[in-house]
Amino acid sequence: MKLLIILIMTTLMVVPSIFGQIDPNMPDTVYIDSMLVFKSVGHGVIPINLANDEELSGVSLALTYSSTNVMLDSFSFVGGRLETVAFKGTKIDPSNSTMNAFAFGQTELIQPGNGPIGFLYFSWDQSVPFQTVIVDSTTFFAGQIVYTTSLSDQEFVEFIPQFRPGKLVLDPEPPELDSIWILPALANTGETFPLEIAMFNEDDVREFAFALDYDSELLKYDSISLNGTRVVPPTTNSPLVQNQNSSHQLLMRLNFNEIDPLLAGTGTIASLWFTPNQSLGDTILIMDTTSFAGVVSTTITRPLSSGGTTFTPFFNYGTVQIQTVTGINEPGEDHALPVNFALEQNYPNPFNPTTKIQFSLPESGKIKIEVFNMVGRKVRTLANKQFDAGVHEVIFDGRSERGKPLASGVYLYRLTTKGIVESKKMIMLK
Repeated sequence: MKLLIILIMTTLMVVPSIFGQIDPNMPDTVYIDSMLVFKSVGHGVIPINLANDEELSGVSLALTYSSTNVMLDSFSFVGGRLETVAFKGTKIDPSNSTMNAFAFGQTELIQPGNGPIGFLYFSWDQSVPFQTVIVDSTTFFAGQIVYTTSLSDQEFVEFIPQFRPGKLVLDPEPPELDSIWILPALANTGETFPLEIAMFNEDDVREFAFALDYDSELLKYDSISLNGTRVVPPTTNSPLVQNQNSSHQLLMRLNFNEIDPLLAGTGTIASLWFTPNQSLGDTILIMDTTSFAGVVSTTITRPLSSGGTTFTPFFNYGTVQIQTVTGINEPGEDHALPVNFALEQNYPNPFNPTTKIQFSLPESGKIKIEVFNMVGRKVRTLANKQFDAGVHEVIFDGRSERGKPLASGVYLYRLTTKGIVESKKMIMLK
């Protein structure tokens, strides 16, 4: 029986042009994370992720990377969703900068979910130039067998999932520690949501420019809000936001004066409000920085009293998870509130770089959610405010209070409310 299954799967991969077809039940998607690494580190890891809404019998990956001097050392299933799948294999062809990995269940199926299924381990010599290595889907040849990036359903029928490439960026270490990042967002189709932009600045800031790349066919920009942020609305003759739908770009400028700059600190500095296309299905969108009109990039400018320098800060992209609203509440329908307090296990777990923490409240109250490392040091406060009765969730993006990426390892998240204290463990893998 095992041999028969393997022969069936091998046959499917030999003739992908016959069996490979676009999956009608979205959002089955293979997507590669994008990572920025200082070149001096000498190595980097890129997670490969799978989002599937149906049970699968197998996964096949055929990837290429756009560099001859950055080496792919290995691929690992350890720590991913396919780690326990029985039948797995990997092959790397350094001469063509390609690789193939596959995993097929013989008796068990791959359950629906979203998270990493494997990790690409790269290394490089210090003499290589600064560069961006694109990791994309390809066709991998192993003798007479042809591998593509594909999934197999419960009947071992192969289909082509949606695919999103990723990249490994080798950058010089910045002269400043200042950083900009986009907080993960969760949105419903057709409903306006805030995309929060956060910043850590060691010194005062006189001017801030942020260039955003986004898919204007899927997201409609609505407005900007500074309410509840570190920023007091600045006096400026230029608009806060310039939007170019045709080029999928947006430029936000915050101008402060010399005597009243944005003080050193960390936290959200603006919320950009978008509305997802009503016809958009469940998916994950990448929100990244760019060069607006090919001229203006994301920069920070110091006050003249601090040198007046303009520089590019460290940046980390964000994600927007779009979910389809599946039901319409009828007038007078009874919506039951949670009966008991509950703190759920984070999902996904292990995670990289973001995870969701859900909790249920039978009545309204002030909630504090904190993250601690395993020596008991608090590294982040995720929430400290009033919540209504109901089911809520917060997102942890793997960063400290100052916006710096945290190391891989085990962390503890703790919820405190009205004399109730509950904790759970979570694992971050990079």
